[in-house]
Amino acid sequence: MQLHLNFLEIPKPHDQLWQQLDDPTRRAVIAQLAKLIVQAAPAHLKTGSKSND
Repeated sequence: MQLHLNFLEIPKPHDQLWQQLDDPTRRAVIAQLAKLIVQAAPAHLKTGSKSND
């Protein structure tokens, strides 16, 4: 878990970056992340790890 400190004078670059992306690019990013999650899930199951981290 990552905590974010809310300093008013410091912009959140990840929020600004996402807003600058057009819809097709956002969809491509989400699709790629989904593929990575699917690839990671079987690896997690093979290790037998029971951690919820």
